[in-house]
Amino acid sequence: MKLTRLQGWEQRFDALFAHYLRAPFVWGENDCLIAVADVIECLSGFHPMTKWIKKYSNEEEANLLLKTYADGSLEPVFEGLFPVYNLNFAARADVGIATFDGREFCGFVGPNGRDFFIRHVDGGLKAYPIPRIRNLRLWRVE
Repeated sequence: MKLTRLQGWEQRFDALFAHYLRAPFVWGENDCLIAVADVIECLSGFHPMTKWIKKYSNEEEANLLLKTYADGSLEPVFEGLFPVYNLNFAARADVGIATFDGREFCGFVGPNGRDFFIRHVDGGLKAYPIPRIRNLRLWRVE
């Protein structure tokens, strides 16, 4: 499936970013995976995680779903939806997976095009400068 950016995505992305800056973290509703799927939807109109929304309510249940449907990794969730991009060309609203301390987190490139944002369990978004992330894979809805 090839996803393309729809007209008006910039305004939808800005509104979604503002929402996630203040939204509480809720497993299965407002976590990192659902946030990235929401970004994909605001760009393309397609939400790749509709069948996962509200299907888990904690980290253990999320990991069980990943093991069952995606070999325990976030990467298969995004493979085939859009092309992988080189970090040197990271752009606003690219989505990706970063690995910190052996754990995968999905997030997206923020409005400034320089920071990778991940939903934080304390709520809101946590920014990581892209050049400082050692293990980051990015995908782009074109």
